[in-house]
Amino acid sequence: MAVGTFLESYDLTGKTVVPFCTSTDNGIDVSMDYIREVSGSATVLDGYRVHNSSLEDVSAWLERIGMLEQTEEQQDTEDGLAKSETDMADTALKADERLDVTEGTEVYRDFVIDNVYHSADAGDIHYNVYIPESYDGSKPYALYFTLPGYEGLYFQGVVANIESEEFGFEAQKYNDEMIIVAPQLNDWGETSADQTIALVEYFLQQYHIDTSKVYGNGYSGGGETMSIVMGKRPDLFTAYLHVSSQWDGEYEPVVDNRLPVYFAIGRNDEYYGSAKTQDAYDILYGLYERQGLSKEEIDGLLVLDIKEHDYFTERIFGKIYRFIGYEICCCRQGGHKAEKTIFFDKVKHNFPQFFFRYFVHGGKPDIYGINDELFCFLHGMVHFRFGISGNRYVEVVVTVCLIFIAAVPNPRRTGMFK
Repeated sequence: MAVGTFLESYDLTGKTVVPFCTSTDNGIDVSMDYIREVSGSATVLDGYRVHNSSLEDVSAWLERIGMLEQTEEQQDTEDGLAKSETDMADTALKADERLDVTEGTEVYRDFVIDNVYHSADAGDIHYNVYIPESYDGSKPYALYFTLPGYEGLYFQGVVANIESEEFGFEAQKYNDEMIIVAPQLNDWGETSADQTIALVEYFLQQYHIDTSKVYGNGYSGGGETMSIVMGKRPDLFTAYLHVSSQWDGEYEPVVDNRLPVYFAIGRNDEYYGSAKTQDAYDILYGLYERQGLSKEEIDGLLVLDIKEHDYFTERIFGKIYRFIGYEICCCRQGGHKAEKTIFFDKVKHNFPQFFFRYFVHGGKPDIYGINDELFCFLHGMVHFRFGISGNRYVEVVVTVCLIFIAAVPNPRRTGMFK
């Protein structure tokens, strides 16, 4: 009661009373009415009970009742502490998110292969990734996503996508400050599209990415998937390359986001044909016209690149003849062992996709080419013979035979298969 006697005994007019106490039992609220009563005309501020309180707690109370004014230095210190805590929280969050990735342990042509992002919503997503040695997170890098055709899906084997397609390697020639991601998904529908979106978002969150340079391409079945991605989240991308495929996604979101799209396909693409690509281009073009864009503006957003027969046949047969001529020359001279090894490694690596891309997806002469059954046969023969043969002359002969076997009338066009 000593405090009460003190307050009653003095005239506190114009004074300010700041009540506080130390207690492990009762709060100060039970005494506040009494303190106000005996303090007369004094101003009585909110009280505070000190119990397991930190300096920050007490400072916060004094600031709240207006008894403690911060200096600029104190404010800067507090802001710095808050920022530090926020940065630490962000770092911890990113570290936790990184735990959601099982990193690959093997490398193929500078790609770390078979990483797995364990997405809470989209499930396990397998991907191969190329990160330039110069990347240290201090400056923003471009981001490139490439989706493969059927032969590059995950069930075809780890790294099958970048073994059979060059998009990820070609992209490196245009920007040496670009992270390249090559997902290996299991289909070309909605599930794979959602997984692609989840993986793009992960890279945007976890890496220092220039969001004005986020590119995507889809080839064959991968183009079907990526078109769905573009229809769902065009806002994630800067531009899209659609190669030898068909458009399965929505169109309006692409137009609303003014997303540039480049269409490329062979005129007589045996699997898709070029009509579906033409239709997709026409639909997007029409939507832009309805929004009032001029031809020049639309041409800056859409490109339709349909290659004719000659583009492929001249390139493919020229390469074949040069390959054969070079190898026969090496065999006759009995030298250039290292060059021959490199040559056969290239043929072993590229031969199946060589035929598949140029003949099946690239268009071919009117009566020559291969059907799916013959392609499967050639695919197996090439890998089988290069796996066991050690006789260069035999390999040359088999190579020539396979080329001429491929140059047979297409059964589908001659009516052999109905």
